[in-house]
Amino acid sequence: HAAAAMSEAVVGSISEYPSLAGEIVATAIAATPGLRDSIVSDSIKAFPAFAPTIAAAGGASGAAPPVGYNVQTPIYYPQTPTYYGQTGVDFGQAPAPAYGYGQPAQPVFGQQAMAVGAPDVDAKFVAGAGGAGERIYDPFETVNRGAFFVNDVLDSFLFRPLAIGYRFVTTEGIRRSMRNFFRNLDSPVVLANDLLQLEIGDAGVTTTRFVINSTIGVLGLFEMAEGFGYAPHHADFGQTLHSYGSQPGAYLVLPILGPSTARDGVGTAVDLIFDPLFWLLEPLPKLGIAVADGTTRRETLIEPLDDLKAGSVDYYSALRSAYYQSRAVELRKGQPADSSELDDLFESME
Repeated sequence: HAAAAMSEAVVGSISEYPSLAGEIVATAIAATPGLRDSIVSDSIKAFPAFAPTIAAAGGASGAAPPVGYNVQTPIYYPQTPTYYGQTGVDFGQAPAPAYGYGQPAQPVFGQQAMAVGAPDVDAKFVAGAGGAGERIYDPFETVNRGAFFVNDVLDSFLFRPLAIGYRFVTTEGIRRSMRNFFRNLDSPVVLANDLLQLEIGDAGVTTTRFVINSTIGVLGLFEMAEGFGYAPHHADFGQTLHSYGSQPGAYLVLPILGPSTARDGVGTAVDLIFDPLFWLLEPLPKLGIAVADGTTRRETLIEPLDDLKAGSVDYYSALRSAYYQSRAVELRKGQPADSSELDDLFESME
């Protein structure tokens, strides 16, 4: 019964705080190392979209791959998995986790996981990630599901086919250059938010990157700055609001843009104001750039979203959880979460 109770607690915790999936699993394993394999296996069965994170957390303790999962094709969700790349990030390839996963027999996501009797989790989890472990709050789910349905139809019949066609007629080199170009074009927005976050070092890096890539990088088509030691980073106004203590507010599904929160929706609007092209270009050229940028970003998500949709019982809940988890990476800026609160919770179950 101990294994079942711990797995139920872990699944329930991840259901409410998907952004802390790795920390929850790692803390549970640290508290009850003898239950490591069952924690990893049950967590991946409940949340196959988070398998890389869960696998890494379990692998750090030497956990074996859960029975019934293959090790051929791990799926990686690099950053915010929105429909059309709402945020200005480069969806690059990351190293595969310690082991991969196949298709589980009974995948469970979000509310499905909570339906099996997962316990409620105290709000102290919010502080457990240094403010980045934000709890799912979806009071407008009925409206959001309606918007989600419309977005999914548009994606299925317009945006995904457009992305597939774009991939078909271009080479990987061309696609990489286009990703570089749009990332460089987003530099003024990143710079504005670096300054608002008082990240002067990051602001210097952003400025230097923009100068190097816009000149010897030929208008940003080639990533030259990273070779000089100036690695890219992401900053947006939603992240800026978070840095000043703003809570995410309600989960929202925005038309075309996809998953967001009240805070990040405001951030998206403000970032438009920071973009010089918003003021310099006429509506038609702006629309053309937006379509090209969106197609470039959507192309990087063809396989991840296809696999997430095929492997989920409830695609809405699956994408919502994946959004919260991946958004936490941006909010933490790569910093590890503080798991001290999680330690107390799972140690009490030993």
